[in-house]
Amino acid sequence: MMLISPLHPPLEKSGAVFIEAAGWRQAQSFGDPEGELQAARQAVALADLSASARILVEGERAASVVQEALQVDAAVLEIGAGLDAGWFGVYRLRPDQVFVHGSAGQAGELLAALERKAGAGPPFTTVTDMTHGKAEIAVIGPQAAELLSRLCGLDFSEVHFPNLSARQSSVAKTHQLILRHDLGDVTTFALIGDRSLGAYLWQTSLEAGSDMKVRPIGLQALSNLAGTS
Repeated sequence: MMLISPLHPPLEKSGAVFIEAAGWRQAQSFGDPEGELQAARQAVALADLSASARILVEGERAASVVQEALQVDAAVLEIGAGLDAGWFGVYRLRPDQVFVHGSAGQAGELLAALERKAGAGPPFTTVTDMTHGKAEIAVIGPQAAELLSRLCGLDFSEVHFPNLSARQSSVAKTHQLILRHDLGDVTTFALIGDRSLGAYLWQTSLEAGSDMKVRPIGLQALSNLAGTS
């Protein structure tokens, strides 16, 4: 069964050309991949990343479970650290809570590996697949921090929100987990929140950046940014 993003209606309204990828109906482009790429590199763009894998590991052993299951070096499990390898990353939100972020289609593989280690012994560790219950919006480009500052009170400067870090905050009056995971040399933030609020946050972000000429981009431009095509 093909999965549908919670952002599908506003994407369709914006003229998205859809393809099936990793079991999801995803926006390949909005009719102008080169223009989308230019917007992301020179100004600011939004992308739907709701198909990304999202898993939360909680408990006293959370860090060790992630470290052993995914062969993550202990050094990257410091609070606010991730792995710069494709779109995969791990983010220690609290001493007993680690968020695992993966590419579309990785959820099953990551979940199985984490559950095997979590069940290996006490104390109790929970592994929760959040992939289908969340919407995820990428804010991409040199003006990404400026756009987010219009929606959220956090300081998004390089000093206070460096690459491969994570924060939880209110964005446009919605609770979001905010990850910074740059695509190549392009500043990229991901907003992860309740599925039911995804379309609202998408539209609000477009409106907040209207004077910045923010535009939606699809998988083709994202792949070019990440250097995978």
